[in-house]
Amino acid sequence: MSSKESQEQQACGCEKLLPLLEKLLEQNTTLIQQNERKDNIVLAAIEQNNELLLQYLDEEEIVKSGSNYLDSKSKTL
Repeated sequence: MSSKESQEQQACGCEKLLPLLEKLLEQNTTLIQQNERKDNIVLAAIEQNNELLLQYLDEEEIVKSGSNYLDSKSKTL
């Protein structure tokens, strides 16, 4: 087999691989995009949970400390 024939066979093999590589690249790109969307959804859920926890803690603090307004009124009467 000559060098030219070997190069032609390699070129033929590369031509057959190119569509497969393009399809693989397309699938990988799709998977990366889906993963990014999933990550954004998870991040939004975490941020929402944090906000709800902060609201809960604020409400708990108010309940624990209570209002001093009524206490101060009874002392002045």
